[in-house]
Order: sequence, then C-alpha cells, then structure tokens
Amino acid sequence: MLDRAARDLPFARALRPRRRGGPRLGRYQAQTERTIPVVALRENARPGPPVVDASSPGEAIKVVHDVFRRELDLIRAKFAALGGGTTLGAQLRVNCLTLCAGPGNHHAGEDTALFPFLADRHPHPAPVLDRLRREHERITALLDGLRRVVSRQDADPVHVLPEVERPTAGLEAHPSCEEEQLVPLLE
Repeated sequence: MLDRAARDLPFARALRPRRRGGPRLGRYQAQTERTIPVVALRENARPGPPVVDASSPGEAIKVVHDVFRRELDLIRAKFAALGGGTTLGAQLRVNCLTLCAGPGNHHAGEDTALFPFLADRHPHPAPVLDRLRREHERITALLDGLRRVVSRQDADPVHVLPEVERPTAGLEAHPSCEEEQLVPLLE
C-alpha cells in the first residue's frame, strides 16, 4: 500500500473521467472521511530471459523488435499529445525508461549468446556481427543520455524530446538490419 504522498498522484489519475470507474470512485471518496488506499503492483523479476511466444529464434527477434517499435511509437504519440506542455507525465517517463532498458538487455543477450552462436556456425557474417555490435554500443550511449534526462526530477518535454529523437534513427534502422541479416541464418 502506498503512503499518502505516493498515493495522491495515482489516485488522481484514477479519478479522470476517461478512466473506467473514475467518476464513481471520486463520488465514493467525497462521501467518506477515510482515505481510500492505493496499492502499487510490481512484477517480481524472474531469472532468465522473458518468455517470447514465437515459432523460431528468428521470429522471436522480430517479436522483440516489434515491441521496441511500438514503445517508440507510443512515446512519440505521447509527446505529440503534450502539445507544448511543460510537464513530463509519469506514464511518459515510465515509457522512456522502459525503452532505455529494453534494447540494452536485448543487445546484451545478442552480444553474449546469439552472435557467438552464429559466428560458430556461419563464419561469413562476421563483418555484419561486428557492425551490429558497434551499433549496440552507439544505441546504448544514446539511450543512456535519454535515461539521464528522464530520470531528473525537473525533467521537462523540451529537454527530453531531443534525447528521444537522437536514438530514433538507430532504433528504427538497427532492428530492420538485424532482421534482414540474422533471421535467415536462424531459420
């Protein structure tokens, strides 16, 4: 259960008219003297990689890449919806931080497991694997910049948007290149 200070923002979001049950919850709170509690649910981390429902390793890579593409599209849409606002909302902050963590974990798995596996079985794509590793390093540096800006308490959209735009080209081109070069080797 969240303490009073941490409870107020999520409770206010739950009261918004477009939220299912928001108006009823607001009326209920107005009719009682007690503070309606808010419980935060957090996923327990599981060891190992996430479960990806795919029919092959190549299909699994595409599924993971599609998740990153959707997250990036969602972040862009949320920035567009701000319409010049000066507050970086909690959900947009969470989306940006999720985007920062995801590719790094994915790339670490590729660098330490997938790429050596492919190099052992298919020596001809070595230059491609080296290029993809270098791209991983560049994307990681760009996402670290985004993470630093979004994690600041005083983060505002004017400073965050350029940090979202910096890695965008790489986050769009890199998965397509991987799919073009690696998926045929995995199928």
